[in-house]
Amino acid sequence: MERLSVVIITYNEELNIGRCLDSVIEVADEVIVIDSYSTDNTEAICRSYNVQFIKKEFLGYIEQKNYALAFVNYKFVLALDADEALSEELRRSILQAKVSFSSAGYSMNRLTNYCGKWIKHCGWYPDTKLRLFNRELGWWGGTNPHDAFIFEKEEPISHLEGDLLHYSYYTLDDHHNQVERFTDIAAGEYFKKGIRVSKLEMYISPIVKFIRDYFFLLGFLDGRAGLRICYISAGATYKKYRKLNGTVNSIIISRTDSLGDVILTLPLAGAIKKQNPNIKVIFLGRTYSKSIIETSDYVDEFINFDDILKKTNPDQISYFKGLNADAIIHVFPNTKIAQLSKKAGIPIRVGTSHRLFHLTTCNRLLNLGRKSSDLHEAQLNLKLLSPFNIKYNYSLTEIHELYGYNDFGDLNENLRNLLSKKRNNLIIHPKSKGSAREWGLDNFSKLVDLLPDEKYKIFVTGTQEEGNLMSDFFKKHEGKIVNLTGTLSLNELIAFISKADALVATSTGPLHIAAATGIKAVGIFAPMRPIHPGRWKPVGKNADYLVVDKKCSKCRNGGICDCIVGISENQVYNKLLV
Repeated sequence: MERLSVVIITYNEELNIGRCLDSVIEVADEVIVIDSYSTDNTEAICRSYNVQFIKKEFLGYIEQKNYALAFVNYKFVLALDADEALSEELRRSILQAKVSFSSAGYSMNRLTNYCGKWIKHCGWYPDTKLRLFNRELGWWGGTNPHDAFIFEKEEPISHLEGDLLHYSYYTLDDHHNQVERFTDIAAGEYFKKGIRVSKLEMYISPIVKFIRDYFFLLGFLDGRAGLRICYISAGATYKKYRKLNGTVNSIIISRTDSLGDVILTLPLAGAIKKQNPNIKVIFLGRTYSKSIIETSDYVDEFINFDDILKKTNPDQISYFKGLNADAIIHVFPNTKIAQLSKKAGIPIRVGTSHRLFHLTTCNRLLNLGRKSSDLHEAQLNLKLLSPFNIKYNYSLTEIHELYGYNDFGDLNENLRNLLSKKRNNLIIHPKSKGSAREWGLDNFSKLVDLLPDEKYKIFVTGTQEEGNLMSDFFKKHEGKIVNLTGTLSLNELIAFISKADALVATSTGPLHIAAATGIKAVGIFAPMRPIHPGRWKPVGKNADYLVVDKKCSKCRNGGICDCIVGISENQVYNKLLV
């Protein structure tokens, strides 16, 4: 009688592995288990059977099985999954074949147990598999997760009587979970091979599969279980193709407006990298936002739209083509960028259906209305990841982890020396360049008077133009505040904010910078939609805000906002004390 090696791959298979090993005891001359670092009792159970137990990081079903072949001692191999077991008839057939292996390989029918019922139709039976083979004549191939042993040339194959019993799913949740896992793997493998499907195929294929499996392959004869299997399998086909169409190696995030908006867009880069660190993230911004974008660890490359605009139109298209991007996300709608990305042939172009020019330039349209939404701007931005196989439904308490800010740069000696080591360094940013309703210099002045000198050192930031508008404010508080308006580059502002203890501002870029750096950030807001804090409040682990609890839109057409001005300096001070 010839010798036979049995190879099994495992990961957390304590429910199945004992049954599998029991079934091969009579036929195996050695058993080799390749385990992907199970965290349950799989290893202990295996060692009680005196098998060769080898740990190997999971690289793919095909890769694991080829790796296992390097450890076998005999020419013929029986390869099993841990949730499989030999029926008594199949065990006898293998023992008979072992007398003298006359074929290069041996196939067998696989019979699946689904939630306690043996399935004889739905395309699941006989489900013939080549599992016993001469390892010297081929290798494992196929497309993950559907592996197959492939002979180098045509070889004789015999069929063994008896079933390979497959205990696939104990519950419906098991089936759904495997569908998610296998469709992730399959979509990734298809993408690597350059396989693509049209939208029509994505929608038609599941329907065709259900009709084939349920009617032509007699799935209805398996009763309710057959209906469930055919329905879930059809859904798996759709999921596989949908994930394939959302699988990418590189994504451009396009946001070319103000700093606060850019900061609240950076979590897209973080969400992408959390899901797949190998995806290249390219951020398309403007000159003034370069520093805030490049500071994020989650952005691989910054491209400057201002530089692109200096090129001729043909060169602009060539530039976009040269980025070799698989997708672009139009977070801030821009007609020029949308047209260029289409002309450059970027395969996936994501935008909202609320912009008319997106109807002709984007091929992934989302019905994403911002003005009336109850979601925060950062959450709305993240929803633009929904066409991809990437998590996007983060809570506000999770989003601060997606900025990618760890190193904010060093301050020069002069700026370092300005910071107090004994007092709280507080930055106030009174102006907004018209981007938000303002609290007013009178209120900031009252706050400065209220703050104890022995506890706070106060800095004022803003542009030079804003500084000129605050000349009387600076004269009134001369000696108590440090005027930094018009003196800091964006890099210096980011670094200075990160080294301070707190910042107070209305809905401006510096407020969102402070929140992202992790310092205390207090925002002062008007209650009116769409500029209310529900949409624009600072998002950070130490961020907070103030707003009058009422519905009001008196200042919708401009002018002073009584609601925001009515917030007292004591309320702001109390927020700083929290």
